[in-house]
Amino acid sequence: MTSSFKTTMRPLAASALALLICGALSGCATTGQGTSATGEKALTPAQLKQQKQQANDLINQDPVAAAAYWGSLYDSDTTNVDTIVHYTAALRQIGSLNRALEVLSTAARLNASSSPILTEYGKTLIAVGKAADAAPVLDRASEIDPKNWAAFSAAGIAQDHLGNPQAAQSRYEAALALKHDNAATLNNYALSRTLAGDLPKAEDLLRQAVKIPDSGAKIRQNLALVLGLEGKFAEAEQIARGDLIPADVKNNMEYIRSLIGQSGDEQSLKSSGNAG
Repeated sequence: MTSSFKTTMRPLAASALALLICGALSGCATTGQGTSATGEKALTPAQLKQQKQQANDLINQDPVAAAAYWGSLYDSDTTNVDTIVHYTAALRQIGSLNRALEVLSTAARLNASSSPILTEYGKTLIAVGKAADAAPVLDRASEIDPKNWAAFSAAGIAQDHLGNPQAAQSRYEAALALKHDNAATLNNYALSRTLAGDLPKAEDLLRQAVKIPDSGAKIRQNLALVLGLEGKFAEAEQIARGDLIPADVKNNMEYIRSLIGQSGDEQSLKSSGNAG
């Protein structure tokens, strides 16, 4: 579509980030009988766990803060699998793909049986345009852990990039069988079906996705796109207006009409594909 979305990130103050790192490490200095180095009462394990969760919730709102947070942990221990996965995922989100590949290529070699690391490695390979390299890595990740829905979902994306719609479909469906309410997987599967010409299936998947609380504007706009491609312009415009200014809605609808060669709002575009 022709629209664009701006992402607003709420930066964390450096002092706040330092406190979050300390709370999540559980390695902050303590002395004596439950007393910290500053003389304050030490946190209990349950309090430390709660503080770590709060830290994760806050930094996940800002990929830059997340990269800084997990990067500091990675610098302290380059072998921790959980740290490697979170760090490289954050790097991928902020576009530091070369650094992510550098970390993951080493981590994948040293942790060849780690499904989470192989999954993140495969995602990053896709991001740099190496779907052919990503596909076997992601299939290996799902073989190691057949319950790793994220590996199946990413493998579907790789297969779509390689022009293998049936292989992509099987992997998306495997991911959804394990986690049926993941908006991103539903969205990617819907786009896959759109490319294959199966618009009714794409619409059904996107309608499921938009009902999920964290689905977001991009998924709603993808539903508007598919509805427009089916000729359901009235509903497509209604959905599009929820996120876009009128001028963008108008431009998008005109663009969709140009794609399908229709000018009437009430015409319907039949699917040229199938669900198989």
